[in-house]
Amino acid sequence: MARKSINHQPSLFDAEPCVTPCPTHMIELRGLLEGLVREIAQALVNVRRAEDSHEQDHG
Repeated sequence: MARKSINHQPSLFDAEPCVTPCPTHMIELRGLLEGLVREIAQALVNVRRAEDSHEQDHG
């Protein structure tokens, strides 16, 4: 006889989240996310500048 397993792990696309952060935590998370996005953007700018510099040196 086959066993049925129950998946207790929620999907990323569930309509209702299991936990709703309080407003203070939402503000903290928003600040962390904005900082992370800024760091990623700056890293991409730095990579692009390095690539442009490398092309000028060898172009």
